[in-house]
Amino acid sequence: MARIDEIPPEILGVVFEIGIHASGIRSLVPLLLVCRNWRDIANSTPRLWGIIAASKQSSPASLEKQIAKAKASPLSLTIENIAQNRKFKVVMERLRSLSENWVNLQVGTDFLAGLHLADLHSLRNLTLSNTQRFTDDSQEFFSRSNTPALQSQLQYFEALTLPKQWIIDFLGPSLLFLRIVGNFQAHSQNPKLNTGKADIGNTWSYLSRARNAITIELENITHYSESFIRPPPTIHLQHLTNLRLKKVRNWPLLLSVIAAPSLQLLSIDQSDNSNRTSHPRWQYWNHYWHHIPTQNDEFAAASLFSQWSNPKFLPPSLHTLELLECLEVDDIPYFVRWLARLPNLVRLVIQDSENALGKAADTSTDGNLFKALSSPQIWGIPGENQPTWLCPSLMILYIDAQQEIMDLIPIAQARGGRVVSFVPNFVPPARLRRITAHLCVTGEQKDIDKFRLMVDETFCICISCELHIERTSASSCTRGFSSDLYFRLNF
Repeated sequence: MARIDEIPPEILGVVFEIGIHASGIRSLVPLLLVCRNWRDIANSTPRLWGIIAASKQSSPASLEKQIAKAKASPLSLTIENIAQNRKFKVVMERLRSLSENWVNLQVGTDFLAGLHLADLHSLRNLTLSNTQRFTDDSQEFFSRSNTPALQSQLQYFEALTLPKQWIIDFLGPSLLFLRIVGNFQAHSQNPKLNTGKADIGNTWSYLSRARNAITIELENITHYSESFIRPPPTIHLQHLTNLRLKKVRNWPLLLSVIAAPSLQLLSIDQSDNSNRTSHPRWQYWNHYWHHIPTQNDEFAAASLFSQWSNPKFLPPSLHTLELLECLEVDDIPYFVRWLARLPNLVRLVIQDSENALGKAADTSTDGNLFKALSSPQIWGIPGENQPTWLCPSLMILYIDAQQEIMDLIPIAQARGGRVVSFVPNFVPPARLRRITAHLCVTGEQKDIDKFRLMVDETFCICISCELHIERTSASSCTRGFSSDLYFRLNF
């Protein structure tokens, strides 16, 4: 085993760099006291000092010393609401003069004042937030439109509550990660800076420009239009692997023009934050969210599932699907038929507080998801005339709905339970490894015990588990976690 003083300087430099990114430049101070070798490595590695985080608690003198030690190395800057602070005026001007060295940037739009997009030659990662409430310098910043150098470099872009004019020209074919976050700010003294509502045509423009993106995340975007918008031609996102939408209004219409054949993870989250709904401020926003007038609500999720069943739009490699509070009763039959075309789906997460699954199962045989998962059927797929399993690769099932344990037992039994009666000559589906659902309040102890024998792991999300610990062991219960939190912890 190598001694600590035998670690190559290059590796130590990378370790120091990771520590500074995680905890700031102050994390380097105790490392300088370990030994002379470590101190020499830190002082002779300018890129370590180029990781600069400036906030109101920072010392201008210390920042200036850090900039001097960084020399001409690549700079990673995090500027927290001090760009216009007189105390930091000299430091900010010094950092702006080094714009050609910027590689990673997490700043507000006011920090870019006086610069041009063409000045950012080396920028690869950008997180930009809207800090100009009453002014708009975007026209000056983007005045030089010929910026091929930037478009060949920028790979990561987060736009936080930015208007269109601060987003569109940052997008290009080099972009691999795109995250756009809107807000519910319905009024602003400057209409150009009002991001409380968004034209869905703008979002289509963003996606078409980020045609090589691997991950796209959209959040808190209120799409609306006073008149019907004709969808653009199909937007082909050939490399898109991960797509996450959270609180995006009119999401079915938005996705209706997207073809992402390589998609592996799709998350649609329309759930409200239960911790906020009791506050008067958030009660207003929840009302605002559900009552914005729009002419495009008629494009329901059912239409999207039907369209995405077409081979031109179908994502056959999809392995993770998360749908939180975004299904209506009329969507379920189309949703089930779409699932029949996803042979590689491994994780299925559904949150359905409105009981759309249960109502659809009671009114339509085609809309009974529980029955569809428990036995092979003929799904009407062209060229397939024999019964097949729905989602034959499914291994993890999370359902937060108003179903009973008796709805889930046939699924567990058919997908790996001890009592299995497969149709002869049929290849069985993958063994179901984990089921998370409401168990304790919907079944007797004997039903729960039977259920646990069929699946490797069972988790209950009932609040009753807190009151009846003897029914569900603490290690097997999510104790009322939301599906979003549970998904992040376990997946």
